[in-house]
Amino acid sequence: MEYTISKSGRKIYAQEFKSKILKELDSGKTHHEVSSKYNIPVRYLYDWKHSLLKHSKEPAAPVASTVPLSEYNKMVDKIKKLERALGQKTMDCQILQEAVDIASKKKWI
Repeated sequence: MEYTISKSGRKIYAQEFKSKILKELDSGKTHHEVSSKYNIPVRYLYDWKHSLLKHSKEPAAPVASTVPLSEYNKMVDKIKKLERALGQKTMDCQILQEAVDIASKKKWI
């Protein structure tokens, strides 16, 4: 039997039956087609699908892979080294610009 009746009179569908229905939905049939075939309210199908996605062990969307800590630390060190080099080059440019300004004022260039 696909379902049992609770004390309150509600139909309680077996998990195997729900899985079977959801597989049919995944095969390309519409919610309305499956609903008509099994005489189940369409709302139940949406609820079951939502519940399955909510309680699924696997994530719905792919999760980005993680980077090993050693590789992360290498990249952090490399970023710090590049920032220092950029700072040094910025200072060099400022010093050279000041030298050009001084030379221009004294008409050396």
